[in-house]
Amino acid sequence: MKQRRTLRVAAITLALVLIATVLWAESTTTTKPTAAKKPVGVVQKVDVVEHKVETGDTLWDLSQSYYNDPWEWPLIWEMNPQIADPHWIYPGQVLKIKLERGMTVYGDQKAPVEPDLFEPPNIKVFDTTFSYDTRINKIDIMSEEILEGAGQITDNIDDQLLLGTNHSVYFSMRKSANVQPGDVFTIFRVKERVRHPSQHEYVGYLVDLIGELETIDASTLANGKIVYTGKIIDSNAEVVVGDRLIMMSRDNVRIQLKMTDLEMTGTIVQGTPENDFMLPTGKVAFIDLGLKNGVKVGNSFSIWRKSKDPQNLPGYKIGNVIVTRVGDKTSTVLVTYAIRPIQVGDTVVSDVQ
Repeated sequence: MKQRRTLRVAAITLALVLIATVLWAESTTTTKPTAAKKPVGVVQKVDVVEHKVETGDTLWDLSQSYYNDPWEWPLIWEMNPQIADPHWIYPGQVLKIKLERGMTVYGDQKAPVEPDLFEPPNIKVFDTTFSYDTRINKIDIMSEEILEGAGQITDNIDDQLLLGTNHSVYFSMRKSANVQPGDVFTIFRVKERVRHPSQHEYVGYLVDLIGELETIDASTLANGKIVYTGKIIDSNAEVVVGDRLIMMSRDNVRIQLKMTDLEMTGTIVQGTPENDFMLPTGKVAFIDLGLKNGVKVGNSFSIWRKSKDPQNLPGYKIGNVIVTRVGDKTSTVLVTYAIRPIQVGDTVVSDVQ
């Protein structure tokens, strides 16, 4: 009898633990908020209102409050250059929020509006874009085909073993290319092959992006070989003879968020070296989806983590990434939101419109 009572207590305890685990998993799941506020009018003229940050405010929540859409948060970030990290705003800060003519205003926000006698059209006034400096990317994943066509630094003009900004070099291209003076190349160095964390096949080569080189001139030798001269215009590490070259833009670009109608599921296959296992907000990662899958720059993906017991417990959402560059088989993504550090092997699911 005593043994049965002990088994019954153990069974009840186990059930309570499972229920608590499920509730905890559900509580950590983040879903896109739905509109809850009623439209009160339409902005009659362009205006900028000020919002004093209160405890608990986030750009995500303010975007939901002012624009009725949390995904418009980059608009607020763009209007407030004093915000270094969009995931950290502090009580007492005063933020500027731009309202455009014809824009629907929700809730009890104070804005220059007049009551409408008709239902406002469901139109997004803003293009959701943000500035992104591609020089943040210090690594990349390149395919074997890209490496085969890459150029190479063959010698240096300044007679230096280690090269850097303002040093001059000779370089060549493996394949015929119409290289012109002024063309800029990214300097990179191959590190290792990247293996898929679950499929165990190679997805490309991990490379360090170490600088930029500008083409100065070209010379054709007696044997018909073309040798180029160039100048290193930027470097974040020592450049050496043998480093590779590829024509790839590394500049401050505008990225427009684009929702997709393609249902895509993939995997985080690589992180940055200093955060290879745990990827916090603001870091770069790589997914195993690319042009061949229909990925475009600006696409948003949700990050999902498998539960410890996937047969009995559901997975849960832990963050979001935005695509900043697309290759044939892989894409570079920026971690824009994370309630937990993202790991290599986590699942990515496209945010479908």
